[in-house]
Amino acid sequence: MSNRAQHHLWASLAFLSLTAFSTFLIFGRDGYLKLRTYRQQLAQLEAEGARLAGQNEELRRRIELLQSDPREIERLARERLELARPGDVVIHTP
Repeated sequence: MSNRAQHHLWASLAFLSLTAFSTFLIFGRDGYLKLRTYRQQLAQLEAEGARLAGQNEELRRRIELLQSDPREIERLARERLELARPGDVVIHTP
């Protein structure tokens, strides 16, 4: 085999190896495409976590308000339980 043929063979083998390795990096079990999917899932989970943290903070604020403000308890009782004070005139509308 001539020197030129050997060089061509090694170049071809190197190219095929590089192509196979690149293909594995992109499409392999934990390749780049999977990494992109993981990053998208992480971004979604972080957004959901931030939304839930905000919701928890709002619930903590409402709990604190209910524990410290009797007028808020009265307002909720009137609104949700349809309670009235003695002497209040209640008008029901259809």
